[in-house]
Amino acid sequence: MTETKWTQLRGDGATRPCPTQLLKELKAEFEQLCTDAGAGANDRRQIADDTRFCRWPGQSPDGKKHAEANNGEPAFPFEGASDRRERTADGITNEQVIVIMAALMRLNVGFTGVPGQQTKANDELASRLGALWEWVKRNQLGKEWFVEWTKFVQWRQGDSPAVAFMQVCWHQETALRPVTVTAEEVGQRSLQAIVEQGGQPAPEDELDLADLLVNPARDEERVGLLSALWPEIRPDTAGRAAASLLKKGEATFPYPTIVENRLKLKARRLFQDIFVPENTTDLNRARIIYVREWFTETELRARDAKGEFEPGFLTEVLNHEGESGWKHHSHFSLNGAWSDQLTERDWDSKAQRGLFEIITAMFRAVNGDGVPGTYLVEYHAHVDIPATKQMLLGYEIGRCAYPFVESRREILTDKIWDSRGNSELSATEQNALKILHDMFTDNAQLSTVPPLEVPAARPKLAIVWKPMGQIRVNRPGEIKPMPTMPFPQAAGEMMKVVREGLARYFGQMSEANPPDLVRLYNQSLVDFMLLPVAEVMWMGLKLAQQYLPDEVLADVMGQPGAPVQRDAKEEFRVEASFEAGMLSLEYMETVGKMITEFVLKWDTQQTVPRDEAVKWFLGGISPNLANRLTRPLEQANQSEIADEENNFTKIASGQEPPMMEDGQNFLLRRETLLGIGQKNPQAFQALAPNSRAILEARLKHFDFQMEQAQNALIGLTGAKPVLGAPAV
Repeated sequence: MTETKWTQLRGDGATRPCPTQLLKELKAEFEQLCTDAGAGANDRRQIADDTRFCRWPGQSPDGKKHAEANNGEPAFPFEGASDRRERTADGITNEQVIVIMAALMRLNVGFTGVPGQQTKANDELASRLGALWEWVKRNQLGKEWFVEWTKFVQWRQGDSPAVAFMQVCWHQETALRPVTVTAEEVGQRSLQAIVEQGGQPAPEDELDLADLLVNPARDEERVGLLSALWPEIRPDTAGRAAASLLKKGEATFPYPTIVENRLKLKARRLFQDIFVPENTTDLNRARIIYVREWFTETELRARDAKGEFEPGFLTEVLNHEGESGWKHHSHFSLNGAWSDQLTERDWDSKAQRGLFEIITAMFRAVNGDGVPGTYLVEYHAHVDIPATKQMLLGYEIGRCAYPFVESRREILTDKIWDSRGNSELSATEQNALKILHDMFTDNAQLSTVPPLEVPAARPKLAIVWKPMGQIRVNRPGEIKPMPTMPFPQAAGEMMKVVREGLARYFGQMSEANPPDLVRLYNQSLVDFMLLPVAEVMWMGLKLAQQYLPDEVLADVMGQPGAPVQRDAKEEFRVEASFEAGMLSLEYMETVGKMITEFVLKWDTQQTVPRDEAVKWFLGGISPNLANRLTRPLEQANQSEIADEENNFTKIASGQEPPMMEDGQNFLLRRETLLGIGQKNPQAFQALAPNSRAILEARLKHFDFQMEQAQNALIGLTGAKPVLGAPAV
């Protein structure tokens, strides 16, 4: 085992060149990780992948066995025998992905402040955070939210080790864009710069600036002014722009512009683009984490032009196209033979043609004062020059030491590597089902077109086996089909037993699996998955509070013009939940009836906010439907008030509005009508006898509907509450 020496750094731990010894230690630890993976994980991953994707030697596209696909060796038990791809493991994982992703797209999100603080302050914070998250999710993440979580869930459920990682970071990307400015705009920007620095432009400043922009003798000052106003402009570009300003009164020049400034999520797969030591338990306490990314030459040159790489690194790394520091150790050879000795497989550099590997080592270390921090170093395994300096993680993410969230399919031990995936767990049953299916198909072929007994004396006998075909015989019975073994009936029962066992283990719907047990399994599946989702949302909001522009934060969080705090230290929690039963329309129908027949009828004190209940119920059926059809309570009440006021206008004109039996707020409408008479008694007095009768009938209708609701409660409880409180 390699001794870890990078955990203590000299000095204050600030950004500085990466020492040669530190780079060697980081590379050595990665090689040790490769060896550990070969001993305890690579073969599990390979077998699990082969199980899920139904890969084995000698396969043919038609799902049958042929000598041609078996290196010329005769197919067993016969040419054209069944070689079915039984996709049990794949089906289990995809089914679970569907359940989890359906829950993820329908989840209920809540934000809470620190317990003990003022309730009003916490409510206001929750409202602002909810608005911020919805804005980030809709305007910055978009389909990335769905795509990255889908990959995350696929790897978490199907891989072995069954674990996935979500990287949460703030992504800023610049690109050259043409900037066109006039002499007048340059002048205005110069005066604004004076104001921003706390000064006040004097009349002589304006005169001097006007002269500078048109005076041929002040070329050098003009170039300096452009360089000050656009700090990242190249000197030669500034010279050409200054000359254009003098000659044409305007200039166009390329200038780096931020084209992306947003929250970014990236699902990462163990041993593919993220690597953690074998003994890692808690990701926040991991000694080191490696992240692998592949870049094109153009991307590398762009990074080098921005000064991100150390001198000489770019030249060296371009000599290692497609090469990797990952060493794949396995007990299996390429032909499938097992050995108790680990062998290293050759890396296929052609598969990464045109790409160059960069590994980022993130590790925990203390500085000379013993203060811990998370440090980064980028490098290439075959280049002796580090790609970047040793630097601290560039942003704060609260309690998280690393910008990752991990989640395992199951927790068996403390170690991340010990979690088992669906493919690993269902491999035996999948193989059994394949054998049973192949048996049935082979038996069907042999029974339908059986082998024939032919006379030994007629070796060159040509037989055409087809409907209405004719076979010439010398004597009756000399050509006849050989008897075949009947397909064992127990095989069908065995297939059923295997499938029922899989359904019970993985919570699938079947005759042998009660619906309540399936719902309980799915609820556990969803609850366990929503823990990392809430953590990712928490980290994302922390970063958004730090890096979004002030005007965006103020606008999104409902505080336009107010000062924005940038410390992002305001404490809050994210709660994500989903009722898995809501994925079943039968369950939703049952819940809907229970709410209607029991909850709402018992709720005579209006303790259940019906607008929230309706939105929750519609959201379970379809989130889009809930967003389109529901509206805030205040808006709904105002709509009913306006409708009833319009109804009074109809009543005054002698028209009778329809009397609805449900779907209306009868109390609010009754109060609206009576309120018209209280505010304007003449409105009631001026009603004709017919209109007055319509009004009285309508008020009685509202009274009757409210009494019906009360009677329903009495019928269920057996008594009417004396003091107006619900009976218990």
